[in-house]
Amino acid sequence: LMGTAPSAVDCIVLAGLRAHFLFDPAPDAALRPYYPRTVAWAEQSADHWDGSGEVEWTDFAQFILSEMKETYAPFALGNRSALSNGGRAFKIGMYGEEVSYLARPYIEQSRQMVADHAASLGDEARTWLEGVGLDEVFSS
Repeated sequence: LMGTAPSAVDCIVLAGLRAHFLFDPAPDAALRPYYPRTVAWAEQSADHWDGSGEVEWTDFAQFILSEMKETYAPFALGNRSALSNGGRAFKIGMYGEEVSYLARPYIEQSRQMVADHAASLGDEARTWLEGVGLDEVFSS
């Protein structure tokens, strides 16, 4: 979505598609007729990237990375911690206040899929994740 190589935005979209749409029959049926190319990409192409392409560091890309670091990372890590400790809910600071969320396995499954893919890309990907502050959330 940010150029000819996968980016953090692609990770967000792919994780959301897989976790919230493609594994649930009702949203899946609603999504397919309107976004057939996006669904096909999520099902067939997303796992077969050959390592080529360039990411364009637009203002939007920087905003998304910042939001991931400030909101998605604590949410995903809080969810992972709650699940590993047998908890059903967790609290994190979000936009200046403490918020309670229910722990859900599909969130961890999505986070783990991205972490596994990032690990398969090697040291360069790990260095990039460290540089944008997302290495902890996308470690296996």
